[in-house]
Amino acid sequence: MHRWGVVALLVAASCGGADDSLPRLDLIGEAVAAVVADTGGDPALFEVLADREGVTVTVAETEIDTDSGDVTGRFARSYRFEGGELAEPTKPVRAEGAVFAASAVPSLDAAVASGVRDALDDPTIVDLALSGAPDGAVVIDLTVISDMGGRILVLVRPDGTVLGVQAD
Repeated sequence: MHRWGVVALLVAASCGGADDSLPRLDLIGEAVAAVVADTGGDPALFEVLADREGVTVTVAETEIDTDSGDVTGRFARSYRFEGGELAEPTKPVRAEGAVFAASAVPSLDAAVASGVRDALDDPTIVDLALSGAPDGAVVIDLTVISDMGGRILVLVRPDGTVLGVQAD
């Protein structure tokens, strides 16, 4: 999609006039470090989700048959980091999907939202998610809502460059 097409789609999806405060990007590094300390090593992650109160880190766990060494299942366990504390993880649930290494989590600041802020009039960015791509890279998306209830996902680079938009 051409840049102007993305901007036009962003503008069309927004109904403007909302608070532009950001999710807790400042806690992502601390949250991931706390999960790494709790799990040990460099865990594979399904997702890191920053909202306005804190960060949820979803870790991928692999079950391996001790006799054959074969993978028998993959599970997700989520940790919540809020108020400077890491809560107990959730019980594991079966999961599938692309993962990325905790060490691959990029350092992010307000610049990550610059493309969205430039394209929209006072966007409400409710969360930022980091998820895995099939090649192990990290995908960054912002969830943006409008005063009228519209909701879009905006794929961005760490510098805020808008890569694409998807209706949610």
